[in-house]
Amino acid sequence: MRTLRQDMRQLVALFVALTPGIVFFGMPTESQAQSTTISGVTVHIHGKTFQLWSPQAISAGQTLVLAQNPKPGSTPFNFDTSDLAGSICAFAPIVSGTATSFLGSSTPFAFSDSTKVLDPHGCVPINPTFNEAQNYTQIGQFNSVGLRITVFVGYADDAHADACGSDVPNGSPSCFPSPFDGAATFFQGSAQGSPSHPCDHPEIGGATCYDSGVILFKATLIPANACPLTQGFWKNHFPGSWPSSVIANGLKIGSKTYTADQLETNLQTPPKGGNALLVLSHQLIAAKLNILNGSNPTPIAATITQADAAIDGLDINNHFVHAGSSLGQQMTALADTLDSFNSSNLTPTCTGPQ
Repeated sequence: MRTLRQDMRQLVALFVALTPGIVFFGMPTESQAQSTTISGVTVHIHGKTFQLWSPQAISAGQTLVLAQNPKPGSTPFNFDTSDLAGSICAFAPIVSGTATSFLGSSTPFAFSDSTKVLDPHGCVPINPTFNEAQNYTQIGQFNSVGLRITVFVGYADDAHADACGSDVPNGSPSCFPSPFDGAATFFQGSAQGSPSHPCDHPEIGGATCYDSGVILFKATLIPANACPLTQGFWKNHFPGSWPSSVIANGLKIGSKTYTADQLETNLQTPPKGGNALLVLSHQLIAAKLNILNGSNPTPIAATITQADAAIDGLDINNHFVHAGSSLGQQMTALADTLDSFNSSNLTPTCTGPQ
């Protein structure tokens, strides 16, 4: 019976693909879909707060670099963390923010710059030619659903006249930490210039330069290989086998976060009358629980993104989408792929119970 259902779904998917007027738009690759969005990055230094950057999604193998980033017409050199009045060596800068995974789960982070990379003037003598360029120093690391995010701080300085990096520990002779600017996957920053803050470095010259703290986020893939479990397993093993994060905080499906009890209610509800929304939500809930349980998200990440987009704006426990409609056909096809993942068909080398 299950094989017949899958065959019917494949025929529906073929019909949709070949029927004029039913269009599938380009979807992200698996590596693009399995991403984490870094947002709300804030730096606190001895009573001064910097919050200058926009949210940015990064995937495995990608980097995000944040530096001085003034809006047009605003004060330049707005992340010159080394020249704060009253800054002293006893106070370590704190870098904080939030990482939101492609599943919708959020991880807050906060790390101390204990070696004062962002605040060298608080710990060493000051002179007008003092060059602060420093290579990156790691300050912390956290996980966000399949990705390990490592956080570093450095300093970019092609403004002051001394040899680049010559006045600080872990100095950068190139004036910048690496990667920086175009060498990073994503970069938020710009060179600045002003009469009160000249660019005096003899090797660089020019009207614009950097005198800026720098934050680097680097994403790497976490190997995960637990075998996925079916939506029937999750339905029948609530709450004992469910991830503790879902029991405590719920799970985002489409654009709405549901409590664990609401998710279990959905799984317990049969899709009477051909409700494609229930068919899809059953498989999507199971897929997300499997990933939080340690299954490899790579084969299914893009499909999860598509499924969330299809459900967006709908309440999985109260709305009805007819399986014969164009949206219902899309949902049914997505559910079939998710079902294959939840049945361990897309993870042949997984380990553990199936």
